[in-house]
Amino acid sequence: MPQPGEIRPGPNGRRAQWTGERWVEIAPEPTAPATPGPVASGNIIQQQIGGKVYNTQAGKDLASGDVAMQQAARASAVQGAETQGRAKEIGDLLQQTSTGPGAYIGHGIKALAGAPQDFTNLSTIKRLGGQGVFGDLDKLKGAISDKDVRFLREQQVDPGKFGGENQRIVNLMKWTGDRSKAYESALNAWANRLGSPSALNARGQSFQGWWSQWSEENMPRPDVVKAKAQNQGGKFKLVSVEDVR
Repeated sequence: MPQPGEIRPGPNGRRAQWTGERWVEIAPEPTAPATPGPVASGNIIQQQIGGKVYNTQAGKDLASGDVAMQQAARASAVQGAETQGRAKEIGDLLQQTSTGPGAYIGHGIKALAGAPQDFTNLSTIKRLGGQGVFGDLDKLKGAISDKDVRFLREQQVDPGKFGGENQRIVNLMKWTGDRSKAYESALNAWANRLGSPSALNARGQSFQGWWSQWSEENMPRPDVVKAKAQNQGGKFKLVSVEDVR
């Protein structure tokens, strides 16, 4: 027979104690606290850096960023090509028809006399200017600095401007096309040489940092610089892998 106060184990860690008359369930036997492990330092993000889940997500984010950069460069080149097309159209009209204050009056008189082409050309120039000759300038950001984008927003051809001023804007239009095309070429060269558009080069430069310097040295805005700095008469070369170092 059990002695009063005797404790016996039951199922699932339960225990019972004999009172002398009956068994009474008592609290489970206490367990020793676990040995504490190392305490994580830093916030939750810092604690996750380097972990499998973190690295997997970081890789996905990096790949998405690379794709976005390449898509933006392609959109920039397409926008630039469209702007160059408008530049050629307007440039051809300027070769055929003089512009400036009073141009509508002079060409209007000729139209009444049976020679309406110059008047029609002026109307076309006005229409193209009213639509925004540079197109969607937001798509050119990256290829062109934010400062130059702000400047270009204020530039439009107009029949009331003298031909030289309109031609200056046509040259800017051609430049945006050349520069956006070179931008896409440079990004592709960067990715081919370094493995990713977001990779850093041997100097620790990002692509955008490198491009900002390279483009200002090789393809500056034509109305800001003269002679040699005018990108050799508006021509440019596609950036090769050798340019990326």
